[in-house]
Amino acid sequence: MKASLRFRTLPWRPQLQSLTLWIFLASLVFNSLGDDESKKNIDLQLEAIKQEEHRLSHEMLRQHPPPAKAIQYRDKKLCLIIETRAHPQLISHITYMARYLPSDWPITVMHGTANLKHLQDNPTIKELVIKGTVKLHNLGLASINLSHYNLKMLINPDWWETIEAEHVLISEIDSVYCPNSTNQLDDFLHWGFVGAQCKNSGISLWRRSVAMCVCSRWNYSTEWGAWPDVYINQQIELHNCGKAVTPDVCNKFSVELNYHPNSLAMHVPIYPCTELTKILDYCPEMITKKHRTSCPKSFR
Repeated sequence: MKASLRFRTLPWRPQLQSLTLWIFLASLVFNSLGDDESKKNIDLQLEAIKQEEHRLSHEMLRQHPPPAKAIQYRDKKLCLIIETRAHPQLISHITYMARYLPSDWPITVMHGTANLKHLQDNPTIKELVIKGTVKLHNLGLASINLSHYNLKMLINPDWWETIEAEHVLISEIDSVYCPNSTNQLDDFLHWGFVGAQCKNSGISLWRRSVAMCVCSRWNYSTEWGAWPDVYINQQIELHNCGKAVTPDVCNKFSVELNYHPNSLAMHVPIYPCTELTKILDYCPEMITKKHRTSCPKSFR
């Protein structure tokens, strides 16, 4: 793989070879002439050719950069939890995901300065960090607002460039992963984006390369609304970055406002109480989120 990135295999190599040939021929002429003035003129021409070769190499490299990072992160997976608050459910959410996610999905927690101590002082988090299951990444900010999260992160190609994995599971603390589902995360890896209703990022699976493609071509404006994830699926196909995921696939991955048996994940669902029992049968973790329903106290 490394050989494919070497200078000699790049598409613009023949152009530089032509320039090098001219330098070689000019050198022969230079050595065959005895006139000082002629030698001076040829020397100037040689220098001009060298400068042009240097300029052309940089220009072609800019137009055809070697896809080193795309290759480096091609098969890597990552679960990303972004939370700057010392939220009561943050620790439990991290430990739950660490317990039930497949072992090839390490977790990175992007936190802020305000909840750093909350995380570092927890013995369970300390143990997970030592084991390498969880990595703490300090954003260097006390908090982030909705605009920052959307504009500077989710739809910012420069932010995606910093993510060291191709397959990224974003899991907010009000989401649930259901390990008893027969659906698996790897079933959805070929899609550019999958989320509840095909438009919710609360718990969602992204492909880094697709996200970078869309974000670099999509001229998003806040006039569209506060939630760009609502439009991300349609933008994938609109900008020729991949194929838009279908509702039946999204329901198998995650749900929010509707009940779908065997869904792999849920995001702050608001279900009728008649369906809550069904949900808890195969995803008992939902018990910690049931306050988002309108169920009677007997369910709480």
